[in-house]
Formats: sequence, structure tokens, C-alpha cells
Amino acid sequence: MTSGKLLKKYFWFLRAFQCGPISRAEISRRWLSSPLNDEKNPLARSSFYHMKNELEDLFSVSIATNKKGEFYIEQSFKEDEEFRKWLLNSLAVESSLEDYANMHGRIMYESIPGGIQHLQTVVDAMQHCYRIIIRYGSFVHEPREFIFAPYAVRIYKQRWYAIGESSDHPGEIRTYAFDRFMQVSTTNSTYEIPEGFDVKKYFADCIGMTKISSSILHRTLNLCKRF
Repeated sequence: MTSGKLLKKYFWFLRAFQCGPISRAEISRRWLSSPLNDEKNPLARSSFYHMKNELEDLFSVSIATNKKGEFYIEQSFKEDEEFRKWLLNSLAVESSLEDYANMHGRIMYESIPGGIQHLQTVVDAMQHCYRIIIRYGSFVHEPREFIFAPYAVRIYKQRWYAIGESSDHPGEIRTYAFDRFMQVSTTNSTYEIPEGFDVKKYFADCIGMTKISSSILHRTLNLCKRF
């Protein structure tokens, strides 16, 4: 089995466990009719548990069983695992759509905006705290280029955003939409994230992606209390 097909097989079983609690017999039944099971071979007990162990090691998940002997992915509510769960779900959905490409006329989904091809460059720069150079387009102004220190990224309503400090606005935290990125390159210049910066806390007093001042927020809250 090729590496690409094996990876799709992993995602197929990952989705099956995500649908849990589910019995081994039900997973075996579904595997018989899966497009990935070319030879329509039944799933042996040893193969089932081998796949279960592989998934736990590969994706760092815990596949538990309930009193009925059904399997499911044990949920965790730790904040540091939210990204991992989002990533697994996204990859599983993408793999699922590829498996059933012949049903393209019966599955409708939103298009991903442009700029997503720059996500890996930005995240890699974040990993090493490297500044990046962004050529940024706008509906109002001519494209401009600036140096940017990416503190965080966020997806909101199917659009990706980078949050950080730019050379255009030193000392301020600004948000830029990925679909306006025309070109992104990494520099060797490093930066330091402000002490205590947390992207969730930063957006706690925002409306959507828009930062609002504390005075406006205070007046809004007082107005709401009247109703």
C-alpha cells in the first residue's frame, strides 16, 4: 500500500472512532464497503487492534472503550489540545471528501479564501520567532510591503488572519487578512512576543476581528444593563 493510501486509511479509521461510541463489528461492517478497501477484505481482529494502536501513537489520541465494549476517542478539555483536535478534524474532513470525490455534485461546501498557501510560512516563522516580509494588497490603497512579527494566527468565518506587530505601526498589535497577502518571505531577524500575550485574551474584548477600546466596551455594557 502506498504511503498516500495508507494515510487515507488512517484517517478513515480516525473518522470511525470519532463517530463513537462504535463497536468493532460496526467498524468492520463499514470497512467492507469503504472505497479504500479495494479487495473488500474483512477486517481481522488483529488488524483492528493494530490500527487502533497505530492511531494512538501517530496522532497522540486515546481510544477508550465503554461498558458495552464500544470504542471512542476520549475527549479532553485542555486548552493546549484544542489545536490538535481542530487539526485532526480538518484533516479527517479533507480526507473524507477525497474518498468520495465521485459525489462532488451532492456535497456543497464553502470555498477557502486565497492566501492559505502562505500559512505554513507564517507558522514556521512563528515557531522560530522570525520576522517576515509581507507584500500586502488592499481594495483601497496600492499594494505595500512591510516587515511583520507574527505573534499568532486565527481563523474566523473561513478567513485566516495573522496577528502581530508591523513596521508600519511599531508598538501596536495589528491584524492582517491572509487573502490580502500577495507575497510572504522569511527573514533572519528575530523578535520577542510581549510578555503575557495570549491570542484568546487579546480577542476577548473584540467584536469579530475588530478591537474595541475599554471605554466603548464599558459604555456598551452599561447600555445593555438597561434592557
